Amino acid sequence: MAKYNGNKSLANDYCLDAWDAYSDSQLFISCLYKVSLQLYYSTQEKSQKTIRVAKQLMEKSPESPVATELWNAISEVYIHEGKKDSAKLWNEKLGILSHWKYAGPFNNVSNGGLFTSFDVEKGFSFSETYNGLSGRKVEWRSLYPEPISWIHLDYYQNIPDAVNYFATTVVSQETKKAFVNLGLSGVFSLWINGTKVMENSVFQNTGVDIFRAPVTLRQGKNHVLLKLGHEKRQSNFVLRFTDEKGISILLPHAPEPQPAVESQSKLEKNNVMNTTESNIKKAIKNEPKSILWKLASIQYWLNTEQFNEAKTDILQLLKKYPKSSLLHSALSENYRRESNKALADNYMEKAYRLDSSNADAWNSRFSQIVGSQDIQVADTFYNNCPSQIYKTPEILLTRAMIDAQLGRQMEFFSVMDNLANNHYNNTLVVETLMNVFEQISSPSKTDLLMKKVSREYSNHSSFISFLFQWHKMRGRNDEAVQLLQSFLKKYPKHTQFYNLLYSHFTGLQEYEKAAQAMQGLLKVNPFISETYIKLGEAQLALGDTAAAIQSYKKALEADYAEFAASNRLQEIQKRTKWSDLATSFSIDSLRVLSKKFSKGKNKNSLFLLSQRSVIIHPTGAYETIDHSVIEVLDQKGIDEWKEYTIPLYSNDEIATVMHAHIVKSDGKTINAERNKRQLVFINLQAGDLIDIKISRKYNMTGQLAKQYESFFYMGGSLPRALSYFEIIAPDTLKYNIKQEKQNIKPVIKKLMDGYSKKIFRNSQVPGLTSEEKMGPADINLPWIQISSFSNWADISHWFNTLSRGKSIVTKEIEHVADSLFAKAKTPAEKIKKVHLYITDKIRYSYMPFRQSGFVPQEAATTLATQVGDCKDMAVLAQTMLRRGGISSKLVLVQTRDDGGALLLPSIHFNHVILKVDSLFIDFTSPDNHVNTLPWIDQNTRALVVDSTENTSLFLIPLSSPALDFVHTYTEDTLLSDGTLLRKIEMKKGGNFTLSDRKQFKYESTEELNKSFLTMVRNRYPQATISELKYSKGQNADSLITYSYKVKATNAAYTGNKSIAFVLPWNYKIEGSLIPGETTRQYIFQTFRSWSLWGEKKYTMRLQLPTGYSILDMPQAVSMSNEFGSYQTSYTIQDQTLIATRFFSMSSQDVAPEKYAAYRQFLEQIAESDKGLLILKKND
Repeated sequence: MAKYNGNKSLANDYCLDAWDAYSDSQLFISCLYKVSLQLYYSTQEKSQKTIRVAKQLMEKSPESPVATELWNAISEVYIHEGKKDSAKLWNEKLGILSHWKYAGPFNNVSNGGLFTSFDVEKGFSFSETYNGLSGRKVEWRSLYPEPISWIHLDYYQNIPDAVNYFATTVVSQETKKAFVNLGLSGVFSLWINGTKVMENSVFQNTGVDIFRAPVTLRQGKNHVLLKLGHEKRQSNFVLRFTDEKGISILLPHAPEPQPAVESQSKLEKNNVMNTTESNIKKAIKNEPKSILWKLASIQYWLNTEQFNEAKTDILQLLKKYPKSSLLHSALSENYRRESNKALADNYMEKAYRLDSSNADAWNSRFSQIVGSQDIQVADTFYNNCPSQIYKTPEILLTRAMIDAQLGRQMEFFSVMDNLANNHYNNTLVVETLMNVFEQISSPSKTDLLMKKVSREYSNHSSFISFLFQWHKMRGRNDEAVQLLQSFLKKYPKHTQFYNLLYSHFTGLQEYEKAAQAMQGLLKVNPFISETYIKLGEAQLALGDTAAAIQSYKKALEADYAEFAASNRLQEIQKRTKWSDLATSFSIDSLRVLSKKFSKGKNKNSLFLLSQRSVIIHPTGAYETIDHSVIEVLDQKGIDEWKEYTIPLYSNDEIATVMHAHIVKSDGKTINAERNKRQLVFINLQAGDLIDIKISRKYNMTGQLAKQYESFFYMGGSLPRALSYFEIIAPDTLKYNIKQEKQNIKPVIKKLMDGYSKKIFRNSQVPGLTSEEKMGPADINLPWIQISSFSNWADISHWFNTLSRGKSIVTKEIEHVADSLFAKAKTPAEKIKKVHLYITDKIRYSYMPFRQSGFVPQEAATTLATQVGDCKDMAVLAQTMLRRGGISSKLVLVQTRDDGGALLLPSIHFNHVILKVDSLFIDFTSPDNHVNTLPWIDQNTRALVVDSTENTSLFLIPLSSPALDFVHTYTEDTLLSDGTLLRKIEMKKGGNFTLSDRKQFKYESTEELNKSFLTMVRNRYPQATISELKYSKGQNADSLITYSYKVKATNAAYTGNKSIAFVLPWNYKIEGSLIPGETTRQYIFQTFRSWSLWGEKKYTMRLQLPTGYSILDMPQAVSMSNEFGSYQTSYTIQDQTLIATRFFSMSSQDVAPEKYAAYRQFLEQIAESDKGLLILKKND
């Protein structure tokens, strides 16, 4: 209850008192999982009491991981009390291995590194070096043997998307059975003597001894190799050996070279035991009615990020206790950590309504009110706070903020004094109090506060920076420096304090000491390029240019795309700045080009210059400079260019506006107004020039490191006086170049030593003439592409690495997949069920803040949040199908509307689908049948993602027209007064079902009747409809069928003795479907019109009016050529005309040279589709 009301300190006291009262280890353990002892800032009395309890617990239940957690926490207490030797002794008694060497970072983008066998696994000595993440040089390094049990990698590296190897060797006096115990944050593989004994490919954040496996230690040396990976969150670990009961086995250990380990084999799941999990399950089995253990179980699932298990347990308890505020807030926490904010907020609100004394629920409501900026409401809410709620320091700080905004100075300072006297163990409180005391010029209060902190927390790393600043504020620089240096001597891994020293010494211009601070930091963490840059700056200040050059080169070894270091090297070595290597054009020279260039018809502006300079640095990093100069010709041109959004071409780019301004005729400039990527050009007039220059720097990581590509249109919709593309690169660099719709011979210019400029220049490029259905730019414009990728297999393997680690079959995926496949007998049925499930349950999203450009979400995350983009859905489908025994492959696609180009190997794809055998499936289109690929995916460039095959680019074939069809059957009666009675039946399949399915799914019967009536009246204005029947087509597996009756007056032209009637074919070729141009320059894409897509069949039985016979009727037509097929037939049976029409297009892209024949084909169809029937009255 104390924790429930927010008072964790009191909860700790009760927990310890419970042990003293009952000495019940199981009870104590269950309490600890709910309370989690707060030891770091406890009073000395409470710390000693906790140590005593931990000893007793270890003696009574040594197998308990909670006991180990307590011992680990106690070592932290000793450290904060300055008792480093005592902390070391505690860890030695636990048997924790603290002496390691490590090698890394290696590439682990999307956890792909866990499935990659790097050279370390082939055996190693510590003198070997490797090619690591993004081209970094990797060598074996020692970890500092710290007194704490956990090894935190972020102190030594702090690099995302990395995998590292940790090696040590333990010595056993005899051959013995043992257990290896591992706690960690990350994904991992663990080998003992070359045999893999544990593995987990799902990121977990655990306590100590969570993973446990039986091993046999041989007499003598036993090699331990841990492969530990992470993505954004940093990894850490603690490892030890115990006996079966959990009693520590103390083993001498030190890093030694190791032979090769076994290949990357998959472990059986039951080889790895989770002791905490098994202990909790055992306790629940023994005490099935114990709510305490069930709550402990939920907390354990949350602590170890097993959210599905937590959710299952919470929902089960909610069935029994539906009004439990505690359970609702626990469910809210579960959804919050799954990034499902909407459900998290919803359940927390329910928790508050059920019981406002629930501290988590009350705090959530309070935060929402404060965030709304309604201070009066927040003040009232706080004043009505239930008495049970414990006022945490964070709540009191918010209270003080409210008092300050309401002008209640007395109340404000009362809260501040309370915090200063009672909560100076909270870093947020100390920081706030220091700022307040400084603003009110109260040094005495600051001194009193910091003396308390200094007296009790001088060994706490979180308070060192405050103490350092306090000394500096008082002018005690020597004391400030001594404080940091003394702390770093004891605990050298706290790298942030080296940077504090650097800033301090550079401020005093003591550059020798500043350099020493950075050298100290590099001994701990040699992977941060910024550290080398700071060292280089200090060395330059000392006049040691040679040393500075080496430091900047080291910065580029740490990060090949550290452009600041690259540019600084150019400057120091008195070479041209990289960006200045780009060709520069003066405005005057461009104005001369303008006078020589025909502006063209119907153009309101033109490019005097469209330039891209690709600059490839010696390290392999690259940047581009785009320079555009536009001449505005009239008011329409002003409207087009007065506002401009800077485009982004990659997730890995950093775009910087070098300049953006208007150039007036007299040469004066007016800078554009800027807001992030938005530019606004004010006072723009006809005749002005717009000059925009943008730098883009690229930092490709992982397997893409040191790869580069660029794509540039040499023409566009506007005329270009000068199109200019240049590559500035080392002479020895190899890359591929392709051109389309142009063949420009490059001009090569030598630059500085070893560098050249390759120039592609084209003058007076006319603007693109707009034509109907002409398709995207890449098939119509001249363009150029460069790429360093050697083949398409490199791209395939790259994306396989990104996606493989995301397709882990979790318990939740097992549950969902098994339930789907329960009654599925064939692979086709399983595929169909997965398609229906994902298109129905998972919502498509491509919000940049949520979705990654290339890295998919974990399949379990997509399933839990029910939100994902194309690659997330495809990976989830692949994972579920694998559970059903069906293999599949991801496919990268460049859709029809993308407008990019793929001549050379490139990552320029914008879509992901799935391939099962020969079937392509798109999971982002909920209204498509599993066998019907959306038209936007068909006839597109694609690449199968495969880790083994040498795949290459291919075209996804067009689906058979028979899959996308409209079949119509009508029974019609034409009366002598021109009235038409119709009974219409229609069936649609494939892509033709999409719009109808959406309409039928969401519109009411009344709305549908209105929609159909509107459609009919487009042809027969005086029509009515009745008996509308339709299939809703609620899933993509069903066809769309509907039928209805029509009565249309004046449907035919009636004369004295004759009737003229136009046959009512649907999808007729008429009007705008026949392009207006008689000749064309560009490809005509037929798929851009529904009437020219798929297969249409129409059968009409027309009952003629009594007393009338046919005077004239259309001739039967049969045409079949490269463009498609068209047939009509007409037969008379008694007084009934039976007419049929069939139309199917087979050509999607019509080349300009074939356009005349294609247009003639459409005109012939249009003539036939007029379908004029003339009837005469019989005498």
